[in-house]
Order: sequence, then structure tokens, then C-alpha cells
Amino acid sequence: MNSLKKQKLYISRLLRWDNISDQLTHRDAGWQRLEADTESDMYKTLSKEDIYFSHTRNINEPAIRAVFEKEHVKSIAVIPILPCIVSGAL
Repeated sequence: MNSLKKQKLYISRLLRWDNISDQLTHRDAGWQRLEADTESDMYKTLSKEDIYFSHTRNINEPAIRAVFEKEHVKSIAVIPILPCIVSGAL
């Protein structure tokens, strides 16, 4: 019986805009190489190379919503920048 080991995928934040200070943060060290939740609506949208956007309160996954609530983020827009799509086909 062949079994495929589930490959971990990682995400990084390249840029963050703070609308209060009007400052851009490039590659915040705390937001690099975070393990992606491949079952989340956000990941599924981004993996289709679509833009993900939502009010924080409407994010379905509690762990992801909590991250943005902790930063007092009211809404998000995430643009996928994918170097490649990994296929599970053999």
C-alpha cells in the first residue's frame, strides 16, 4: 500500500500597510514561513490564484480570525504570489 506523506506548505507576509500611521512594513520577521492551513477558505481561494478578502469577523476559521483580531485588523485583502503550484500527482 502506497501512502503519500502530506507535504507542509508555508506562507509569508511580504507587505503590510497600517492605515493609521500610513506606514508599509516589508517582510515582518514574525510573519515569515508560517505553516498554511490548507483546509481554510483563505488557502483554498489563494491556491486558485484568486484574491481573498474578508471582514475579520467573517473569517470562518477561529485560529486565523484570532490572529487578525489580535492585531485589531478590521478587514483583509490577500493577493496570491505563488512561485509554483505543488501537485500530488505521481
